[in-house]
Amino acid sequence: MIVIGVANSLGLVFRHQQKAGAFSASRVDNLAFKPYAEADLVRIVAARVASVRVGTPARPLAQSDLFEPNALEWLCRAVAKANGDCRKVLDLALVALDAARVERGSDSAG
Repeated sequence: MIVIGVANSLGLVFRHQQKAGAFSASRVDNLAFKPYAEADLVRIVAARVASVRVGTPARPLAQSDLFEPNALEWLCRAVAKANGDCRKVLDLALVALDAARVERGSDSAG
């Protein structure tokens, strides 16, 4: 029998190995991936931002209008130091875009 598990933390894998008495005699291999470095995260997020269509056909926005380059670099640096999780960078970037959208809407309403 082959069992494949995926986890963000090796601690979770080790805890489940200890509980899985039936598999204790089996060979268990762990494949750990390094967290993303800041440069990797910047490249991934920049590519993701470049793929987003923004604005309207009559008034498209440049990709640089979404984020200041320094802001993305700071965000990627912070996440790389914490855990290197690309999903976290993308989630935080989405939160920032939503906050900017709400702020822009409140500016135009008032």
